[in-house]
Amino acid sequence: MVSYTNSGLMRWALNWAAICSSIKVKHLVIAFDRDAAAALQLNGILVHDASAAAAALPSSTRFRETPELFRLMGHIKVSTALQLQQQYQWHTMVLSDTDTAWLQHPALLLRFWPAADLLVSTDCLSAAAVAAQNVSVPRCQMMPGGWTSAWNTGIVVARNTPAAAAALQEWANRLGPAALSKTAEGWQIDDQLGFSNMIDEGSLPWTKHFAANFLTYQNLVTEYVAHVARVWQQHTGKPMALLHQHLLAAAFQLQVLAEALAAARVLGRVLVPPSTPGKNTCVLQ
Repeated sequence: MVSYTNSGLMRWALNWAAICSSIKVKHLVIAFDRDAAAALQLNGILVHDASAAAAALPSSTRFRETPELFRLMGHIKVSTALQLQQQYQWHTMVLSDTDTAWLQHPALLLRFWPAADLLVSTDCLSAAAVAAQNVSVPRCQMMPGGWTSAWNTGIVVARNTPAAAAALQEWANRLGPAALSKTAEGWQIDDQLGFSNMIDEGSLPWTKHFAANFLTYQNLVTEYVAHVARVWQQHTGKPMALLHQHLLAAAFQLQVLAEALAAARVLGRVLVPPSTPGKNTCVLQ
């Protein structure tokens, strides 16, 4: 788990680190100034001092509303996280904002997608609510000019693979001093818009299949039911009834199918249901 902070947001960083400790997950905080690095070390938190790279950032105040500073912060955050993952050869890195709270170890969730290079959610919590607010947008997307929902860069999971490294490097490059700072429509490109554009454009070698018109996924129902059954037995001391497992499997597959249908509709693609259960997550082809 990796997060980042300056001195002005130290209470968030300390709270985030305390939560990581409580769920027994290894964690590190990137400090944008020396005072932040010293405070984190004083509290026994593993820290990476990025104050030299972040010298232009304010150390004790928020700068979310200053586009050029927020963009620079995103560049430093992503490039430093990539550097750390390659330096320490972390198998899986969860890059997380400090204003997040974790209820359990992320490995419990991430093991359902063992082959995924990069994992990220969207800001689309309710398609119905978005449609009610903006009738001109026929889909749940929140990025200017985007084809999909705004990808939520507050939590990004990266495995230690060439594809993930390429994505992080491209993301950092899009926030660098040589990259465009605004879209053609005049929108400021911050870390979230830069990431969303990168995915929507299919500009990386591993996203060239985005040009096709099909979507399929591999079913995780076997792994899911087995996991829930184990948890059930641990908590109740009794095995889960076969009927309950059957009903759970049916509900799980219907939910995954519904989400795949929604994704296919948003992307304008034909859904090809899986023929057999597998071990991977939804795959675009």
